Formats: sequence, structure tokens, C-alpha cells
Amino acid sequence: MAEHANETSGIRFPPPLIYAGLFALGYVLHRLVPVRLMSSGPARVVGWVFVAGALILLFGAAVLFRQAGTTPNPTKPTTALVVRGPYRFTRNPMYVALAALYLGLSGSRSCSGG
Repeated sequence: MAEHANETSGIRFPPPLIYAGLFALGYVLHRLVPVRLMSSGPARVVGWVFVAGALILLFGAAVLFRQAGTTPNPTKPTTALVVRGPYRFTRNPMYVALAALYLGLSGSRSCSGG
């Protein structure tokens, strides 16, 4: 039993920081070379829909982890397997939410001219 106490996923760098770092890099690149794929009105609407959906998915998935008595922190050992809610459809809804948040913030902010 003691041998399982130190088991982790092996993640050494928190995935949210990877998304944040890449978002910051994209923001800087966009400031240097602005690229617009669609007009700012539709991009903002689509962007904010993605942001809202991502936040709902992210917090919902975290709540399910807490209810199951395990941590959403990927660097800590898992104590339970969650298979309900969004976990019925995807193994990592929190990462899906981070990707949607990244896309949503890109669409809602990059077309705002600043």
C-alpha cells in the first residue's frame, strides 16, 4: 500500500501554465504582426461563447473531482476515478476547457484592436 503513496501522473510542469505561456506568446506575436481571420464583431461573440463554455466545463469538472474526493492537480496522486458528467465523453475535460478558453480569449481579445 505504501508504494502507491508516491504515484503521480509524472507531470512536472502544470498544463495551465503551458496554455498561459503560449497565450502570452501569441499575444506578443499578434501585437507585432496582427492577423484577423474574421471581423471583430463575430470573433468577439464566438470568443465569449467559448470563454463561457470553457469556464462552465472547467469548474464543473473540478467540482466533480472534489465530490469524488480526489484532486484536480495533475502533479498529485489520484485517489478516485471520475466517470460521470463530462468525463463520460472525454478523458480530460479540464484540458478541453483550457483549449476552449485559449481559443475564446484569442477571438474575444485579438480582434479588439488592442
